[in-house]
Amino acid sequence: MTEKDMGQMYYLNKEIERLNEELNWMECKSMMKSPILTGMPFGGGVSDKTADYAVRIEEIKNLIDISVKKLLYTRAEIERFLQEIEDPELRLIIRLRSINHLGWQEIGEELGMDRRTASRKYQKFCDEVFAHNVR
Repeated sequence: MTEKDMGQMYYLNKEIERLNEELNWMECKSMMKSPILTGMPFGGGVSDKTADYAVRIEEIKNLIDISVKKLLYTRAEIERFLQEIEDPELRLIIRLRSINHLGWQEIGEELGMDRRTASRKYQKFCDEVFAHNVR
């Protein structure tokens, strides 16, 4: 476990959020267009827009499933790491930052301390524990 690993949940959550937005957009998008009435014949090949949308929707759903599995795996790794930390206050600071991805102000308010105090405790812990991973 590294400090970078502890921050991965944020990015996985953001990725899932964006994929869900794209999925919602694809599912709501009208696949039928109004016909253009010009009186002229048209051609240009055969295209099945409905099938194209259905394939893309399934691809997005698969990507969401993969990202959720990664998220659950990452959370389990962080949870195992947290259980090794004896100081409950420090464990809570790391949980709020890494799993809940709260900002320092929110963490400080949650714990009744200044945001800088919470940040310094977190950074001191990371410097001590992860110093050997820098190289």
